[in-house]
Amino acid sequence: MQATAVSVMSEPTIRQVNGNDCEAMRQLETNVGLRLSGHVRGFRIELHEQGLVLRGSSRSFYAKQLAQHAVMRSTGIRIVRNLIEVAATNEQRMVVSLP
Repeated sequence: MQATAVSVMSEPTIRQVNGNDCEAMRQLETNVGLRLSGHVRGFRIELHEQGLVLRGSSRSFYAKQLAQHAVMRSTGIRIVRNLIEVAATNEQRMVVSLP
């Protein structure tokens, strides 16, 4: 009897993404977005000749790095720019005055 591996989450292949398959890119964005659990808002992946560009906004540098590593693991394609903006919340901007 031969065992068969079953993939729970279908990922676009590198060939599909390199072939500029827009549907594969949207699926990749969705899959990575689900893994990030909403930590990066407006998450987008752009395919350029040199590689991928990531866009969106996040409240932490950690979430920005999570997105980058999730895309690298999923595609193996070079990320040429990570343009996910890290914006501080109002709570993070508060300055405490010392007496």
